[in-house]
Amino acid sequence: MDRLTERQDRILDFIVREYVDTATPVASKTIVGRRDLGVSSATVRGEMAHLETLGYLTHPHTSAGRIPTAMGYQYFVEYLMEETTLPLIERRMIEHQFHQVDMEVEHWMKLAGAILTSKANTASLVTTPRSRRSRFKRLELTRVTERTVLLSLVLREGLVRRQIIELEASQIAGALRHLANELNAVFLDLRCEEIEDKTPQLKRAHRVVGEHVAQSMDDVDVQGRLELQRYGFAQILRQPEFTATEQVEKVVGILEHPGHLESIVAEVGLSHSGVQVIIGGADRWPQMTDFSLVLARYGVALQTTGVLGVLGPIRMPYNKNVPMVSYVASLMSELVQGHYG
Repeated sequence: MDRLTERQDRILDFIVREYVDTATPVASKTIVGRRDLGVSSATVRGEMAHLETLGYLTHPHTSAGRIPTAMGYQYFVEYLMEETTLPLIERRMIEHQFHQVDMEVEHWMKLAGAILTSKANTASLVTTPRSRRSRFKRLELTRVTERTVLLSLVLREGLVRRQIIELEASQIAGALRHLANELNAVFLDLRCEEIEDKTPQLKRAHRVVGEHVAQSMDDVDVQGRLELQRYGFAQILRQPEFTATEQVEKVVGILEHPGHLESIVAEVGLSHSGVQVIIGGADRWPQMTDFSLVLARYGVALQTTGVLGVLGPIRMPYNKNVPMVSYVASLMSELVQGHYG
């Protein structure tokens, strides 16, 4: 996009900020009354009409004021939105919340989602951090019947896999907990192929469990897909844009479309560093026409990474959400670095 004139910048900047705050179309007299542009209302109307011709503004109906288009928001983000950081008191409050939770990835993810949702007043997305190959953390075994056991497998990446396996009581020399403890010591931090190498050397019951563990880890590695957690989607429905039935259906469609958000997050979030802003589908994802995403990658580059961000209407306070997403991502990166060494 080419740069606009200074006056057009100031007019577009005001309209974006005012519309984000009020969800009401902005009239020329409002701009003249609130911004000292040194020109008449007629001149401002002419500039607004020109901005509409260029594609930065539109109007809901003939007598209404103007509202920003997706292109107008994009221009605002690229040229008009000054770089800011969260206030120190807010950063300290968020950091304190992270230090209060257990040292488990799943707890960090839930907290990150809760913070982003509450601060941005919209939905949030957080993916499980993934490494190139999953690593074993621990397993638990719980007797279900005389012949079956529930195998709960926890990976270093925060993923949890559960399955029922056949393991007769007669196959186990000691208690299930003892068996699990022995395998936890043998498999700790190993990858799938390493567990496959060790398994044939184990006792019968240990070997049965080891084979299931290796198969489950291989399935995770082969799938290689993001596990995307969604938080606070009810917040979107409180926005004025989504009160009508057809708009509610769009929100539900975004939620129910299999793999839709995952594909966008994987392509944009994992492929780029820094905060990425996708407004109105960016002419690539038609289902996202009424939505915007603010995403950031977190973790350790080329080792263990995930993505987090917020999803909401394109009428979004980008100047607040961008630094918020950036800061939470930086905290998550520090935690992942410490967790995975």
